[in-house]
Amino acid sequence: MQVKKIAAAAAMVMGIAALGGCAAFDPGNRLAEFKYSPGSNTDAIVIMSAGSTESCVGNPQSIRVSQDGDRWHLNIETMFVANGVVEKSLFADHQGTVVVFHLPAGRHYVFPWPLNGTMKVTQTPRTDFTVAAGEVVYLGEVFIDSGCAWKNSVSYHDQFERDMTILKARNPAFAQAPVIKRVLTDPRKADVF
Repeated sequence: MQVKKIAAAAAMVMGIAALGGCAAFDPGNRLAEFKYSPGSNTDAIVIMSAGSTESCVGNPQSIRVSQDGDRWHLNIETMFVANGVVEKSLFADHQGTVVVFHLPAGRHYVFPWPLNGTMKVTQTPRTDFTVAAGEVVYLGEVFIDSGCAWKNSVSYHDQFERDMTILKARNPAFAQAPVIKRVLTDPRKADVF
């Protein structure tokens, strides 16, 4: 019986190792697939990035965006993984990704959320922002300060040059985009329920 448990644990470790190696998903493909057409958007286009000091297996964090007034976080407008082991990092010095997505005009908020279903979150950092129809807005890098630790701590960084270089290399349509830089600041703790 003990041999079966050891074999099962070894198989699980090998599977996780495979996910962290060459089997990693390349998030840059999403950048290339985004359809940008100047002047044709009624929503805002948002560009941001997420990063962490390390990639995580047991406690990866997602970054989520919701409409203002969504107290229960049920109306998630977009979500992306900040530090999961299954995504290849787009950065040389830390784990992370660049994303681009549409949002309807209005007030929204961004917040981290663990992808570990065994955790019960009671508070999370939340940062509000507003976008207008037709804008192309850069919100900065959401950095998971706590890495893989079991806490929710973020900071924001202006990585405009780095992120736009990556985006333009993967999607040349953004080379002439009139991007407004509006880097998020000062996350506040918000009760989840």
